[in-house]
Amino acid sequence: MAASRNGLPPLGLRANFSWTLAGNVLYAVCQWGMLAVLAKLTTTEMVGRFALGDTICNPIMALFMLQLRGVQVTDAKREYSFGEYLGLGIATTFVAIIVIIGIVFGSGYAVATALVVIIIGFGKGVVAVSDIYFGLLQQRYRMDRIAKSMMLKGPLLVAAIAAGVLITGDVMWGVLAVFAARLLMLFVYDIPSARTLMWDSVGNEGGDAAVRAALKPKWALGKMKQLAWLSLPLGLVMMLRQLHISVPRYAVERYMGESALGIFAAIGYIRFAGSTVVNALGQAASPVLAEYFATSQMRAYRRLMLKLLGLCLALGIGGLLLAVFIGPHILRFVYKAEYASHNNIFIWLMIAAGIQYMTSALGYGMTACRRFKPQVVIQAAAAVIAIVASLVLIPQYGLVGASWAVCIVYLIQIPLSAIVVLNALRQGGTPRNEAPEYD
Repeated sequence: MAASRNGLPPLGLRANFSWTLAGNVLYAVCQWGMLAVLAKLTTTEMVGRFALGDTICNPIMALFMLQLRGVQVTDAKREYSFGEYLGLGIATTFVAIIVIIGIVFGSGYAVATALVVIIIGFGKGVVAVSDIYFGLLQQRYRMDRIAKSMMLKGPLLVAAIAAGVLITGDVMWGVLAVFAARLLMLFVYDIPSARTLMWDSVGNEGGDAAVRAALKPKWALGKMKQLAWLSLPLGLVMMLRQLHISVPRYAVERYMGESALGIFAAIGYIRFAGSTVVNALGQAASPVLAEYFATSQMRAYRRLMLKLLGLCLALGIGGLLLAVFIGPHILRFVYKAEYASHNNIFIWLMIAAGIQYMTSALGYGMTACRRFKPQVVIQAAAAVIAIVASLVLIPQYGLVGASWAVCIVYLIQIPLSAIVVLNALRQGGTPRNEAPEYD
């Protein structure tokens, strides 16, 4: 185990993964639960309206978040302070919300739809700020604190949206309650958790004043520009990744309406349950992979990377088998009978899921190697393919065509991502085996 940098003993890889998996699984179940609540209590149109909010907000927020958490976690040399990450994150989140509002009002949506999208945008802004605090905890190998936040937040969000919809019958009040719940968790748990960690780092010497100074956002324009420029490729990558999800959904809404979007989004969300496990693996392994690469432990890097890919492949195969053999029962139980009649969509989306899991693992590998710019090229190519495939396939084949488009988008990324990782390892230096590996 590497020595602690902050006085609080870091957890090992297995402990971090266990906590991350537990937190992410519960949180993903609850995110799924939010959609299931809407499907059970409202119409497919309202589910589609909720999905449209994600479709519009996710790419914009992903771009302006700049994947600062990933940059922060892999900042093994501590080139930037937490305050500099936080200051830039707050500034870019503010800009993202302004852009979302502008796009919504410029698109001519009905007032009810526009309000839902804007409120979802504010909620995602809170998530963006929380992510900076999570980056600090992840960087210091304290995934347990992130997991506890997610374990508390997930059920709270389900309760919030259920209460809002039950009381008013309108999805708008449900998403407003979700925004309030996210804000509450930021101030009640996430910020205090980071303060506790920072106290162990600087508080023992400088007291409370040092802790406040370390957690305070910094607005030095020079450093903000440097950090933004460094992070911009990853921001573009994350935006383009979100476009892979958003473009088929947006095309479904335009060609087939909000009801069809509600069905497609609800069925498609099931594949993100597996993404929870993949993200848990990737988040726990990211700082370890980064340290392996930074210290030229290439053999250890390859071994851990292959384990990630193997687990992702097994997860994808398992999801596909579930869709084939008991897919209609799952859809009927979680949603309604009208969703169960679309099991062919479920099967195609689970095929896409297995491919997606592999590309996600390779994405964590590229980020750990600090290979940001090649990811932009890969994701840009995939985004173009998503647009072309959606425009060609959805008008002719409907929701099946949308599922095919999703499969094609992820399939193109695997060989390109693998080439980047292999090149990084070849250029990374001579393997060194004497440094300790994480367990």
